[in-house]
Amino acid sequence: EKATVVFIVDKDGKIREVKVSGDNFTFNRQAEIAVYSISKTFKPASKNGVSVRYRYRVPLTLSLK
Repeated sequence: EKATVVFIVDKDGKIREVKVSGDNFTFNRQAEIAVYSISKTFKPASKNGVSVRYRYRVPLTLSLK
């Protein structure tokens, strides 16, 4: 199974706007839940020493044999 997870890390390090695309609805939904369940905050990106929002794109692949 393959999916692409896209989310934004805000200036405060919190995850926002998680979107998952792929062919398997169940896999997509589980990937979305997994990202939202991350309890730690991220270190936000910075530009010229100032925290900024940053969009991440993470490809996922699951192989079951």
